[in-house]
Amino acid sequence: MAIVLQRKRKLRPSNDLNDDECKFAKRELKWVKYSAENLSVDFCVFYDKSKADYIYAKLEEECDWNTGKAAQVMIFGRWHNIPRKQVHVYKDGEDYIGEHKDDEKDLVKTSPIASLSLGQTRDFVLKHADSRGKYAKRKMEKIKIELTHGSLLMMNYPTNIYWYHSIPIRKKATGIRINLTFRDFVTK
Repeated sequence: MAIVLQRKRKLRPSNDLNDDECKFAKRELKWVKYSAENLSVDFCVFYDKSKADYIYAKLEEECDWNTGKAAQVMIFGRWHNIPRKQVHVYKDGEDYIGEHKDDEKDLVKTSPIASLSLGQTRDFVLKHADSRGKYAKRKMEKIKIELTHGSLLMMNYPTNIYWYHSIPIRKKATGIRINLTFRDFVTK
């Protein structure tokens, strides 16, 4: 199933879906809204367990990994350039990504960032820029969301401008997690 990230937070199926996939894509998703000052995150279980298991198994079976500037990923027999779709593989709870904002120069700042999680459940932690570090300007609670197998997280504008996000180490997480990130970049 191909997912096309549209501006204005809409996910729509691409034209190459079969009837079953179209019915699935059109069904009502149960979204949970997380909000705070300059934070707007939507979260849902996008795939049921059986569909997520199938995609996860196919990714493990069919992904070829390259390195360097020419890094591409092959999914379901098609090559995809990474700049618009990134694939992150966390082999276990020791793999993590520290607090950061997606700040690539060509990233469309007002576009949402979609993150599809498959495999091991991991925490997604959001921390406001003003509440970070020893000399934080103010105290704001961090927000923790469990990214479950088959879930979709939409980080909406202006979240990425004011909030840092991370996937912290979780020693008890023993399984593999695959994350597919969809972002919109300025085309030149």
